[in-house]
Amino acid sequence: MISPAHFPLLAFPLALALSAFAVPAAAATEPDLAPWDAARNYDFNRAAVRFQELQTTAPDDLRLAVSHAAALLARQPRTQGNIQAARAELQKILAAPASATDSRDHRALAAYLVARIEHDHLDAGTPESARAAYEALRREHPGHPLADHAAVHLGFLLTEGAHRVAKPAAAQVAELEELLGTVVLPGARRELHLLIGHVALRRLDDDALALPHYRAALEVGAGLAGRDADLTLSVATLASRTGDHALAAAHYRAFAEARPRDTRAHTALRLAAEATARLPGEAR
Repeated sequence: MISPAHFPLLAFPLALALSAFAVPAAAATEPDLAPWDAARNYDFNRAAVRFQELQTTAPDDLRLAVSHAAALLARQPRTQGNIQAARAELQKILAAPASATDSRDHRALAAYLVARIEHDHLDAGTPESARAAYEALRREHPGHPLADHAAVHLGFLLTEGAHRVAKPAAAQVAELEELLGTVVLPGARRELHLLIGHVALRRLDDDALALPHYRAALEVGAGLAGRDADLTLSVATLASRTGDHALAAAHYRAFAEARPRDTRAHTALRLAAEATARLPGEAR
């Protein structure tokens, strides 16, 4: 069954960090594209050094500042010194008055990276600070894709640590469903559906509650054949346990057809046949 261990935790999604390194439309007039080129080639060490050099000549350039901070977080070796330096730079960005020339994307990314640092980049995580940072991002940048990513992380915070102990599982599901209702980004919706399904299974032992969430996650799809295959099997298993034998048979067959070389394919076909045999004669 799919569990949080299978989730792409979005700990520091490079695709999002790299958005800080997008070269503007006026790229032809940029005096030095070297740090952006280095970052796009995942050479964050060289990018961090060059961004810092460029900042000395343009200390108020928001794009340079957030790019430097993102590069510091990604450079190797990973050190608390670099993380703290990135944190200070990002907090300076967020504390500064907004300018009409600021990019909304860069401010949103700065807020997101601060939240991620508070959540799991520091040696000692600060979940309450992380929660406040995610909520601030969602409040100040409604509708931005990063606000939806923040909702996923808030979902994880709701189900771990002290909050998990303090809240009954049913209340956690209600909070997660409330978060889900605010999210439009398909990938974020998928992760929240999976998280709700996991809580329903592991803490409530409620297959019927978990099944529609796993189906909704599968409908979005992960874009990864192995992950979608595992999710297909999870839907088949839950359908079988809840007595929806037609749904179970269809998903067992879908798994075997998509992954014929998988060692589980033969078992899936057997289970599909068993589920079909349980159907009324006219439905077989």
